[in-house]
Amino acid sequence: MPRSRFACMLLPSLLFSVMHTQYVYWETLVVLTLFSLLLCYARVRSNSLALSIFLHTLNNLIALLPA
Repeated sequence: MPRSRFACMLLPSLLFSVMHTQYVYWETLVVLTLFSLLLCYARVRSNSLALSIFLHTLNNLIALLPA
């Protein structure tokens, strides 16, 4: 088990980006990984999932607005 918080956030972040199979460009996967790292950081800082869920929902809402 890694002792580093970053290492513990990186693996789920990579899995999060890979689960979004509708994206084929590596740049998009990098952005998704970074976004997931932000969500993990929000979870650690707030000591709650509520902020991460809110940020994810806000991101999805913003993505849907132009449609």
